[in-house]
Amino acid sequence: MLEKFKEAIFSFYGISGEIEVNNIIAIIFDWIIVLAVLAFIVVVFRKRIKVYKMIFIYLIYMILLICSILFYLEHLRVLLYGFVVLVIVYIIVIYNNEIKKTLSKRYGRNTMNENKFTSDEQKEVFIKEFVEVILNMSKKKVGAIICIEGDKSLRAYIEKAIQVDALFSPALIQTIFYPGTPCHDGAVIIRKNRVISASTFLPSTNNYEIPQNLGTRHRAAIGISEVSDCFTVVVSEETGNVSFTLNGYINIGINEETLKNELVTFLK
Repeated sequence: MLEKFKEAIFSFYGISGEIEVNNIIAIIFDWIIVLAVLAFIVVVFRKRIKVYKMIFIYLIYMILLICSILFYLEHLRVLLYGFVVLVIVYIIVIYNNEIKKTLSKRYGRNTMNENKFTSDEQKEVFIKEFVEVILNMSKKKVGAIICIEGDKSLRAYIEKAIQVDALFSPALIQTIFYPGTPCHDGAVIIRKNRVISASTFLPSTNNYEIPQNLGTRHRAAIGISEVSDCFTVVVSEETGNVSFTLNGYINIGINEETLKNELVTFLK
């Protein structure tokens, strides 16, 4: 079986006798090209872009590539390789946000030890006050978005925001999100029981499957949950509904009990 496969590969690439290093490099490079184009097609499909033109271009490309191999059209092969380089550059430029998200989620700095409460009592007080301030803003329909940092650091976003570094308190949160204040549009980031930053810009999600009626805060909450393990709570200024996001998912219109239970689970 392996011998037949080897003979087929050799025949396809016009190799006779013993295989040389340059033959191996050529074969590997050819397959890298094929896989790169396939990956590009997959990405396009995931983005829900009309792809019939891309499929047509891909088929033409494969036909030309096979012809260039079978008939030893070296210049055509060079041209096709150059086309793949352009495709790769295109993917990097167009989908740089997705690449950043993947790298951030994979290699983000770990802050596990920094986020531990010193006692259960301290944690309980924080949860109680957090739920109270969220419900209070919900009743008054004060828009807000608050991220509680998980094990992965949000330092990249904190550094570009307004630095606060103050002990968490309901009064501080309500002051920050009071309509008309300079910080009310951005997000607040909390580490343990301290407010680290305010007016924080968060990345918006590119997920097309979320409800179209969700506003900027909700999209930002989903976006940050896609690139980190933080727990984000959003208060809608239109309806007063409370929602939370975690690991790329959003739960809309939660009640007091759900919010408290989710917080307890997250902060374990």
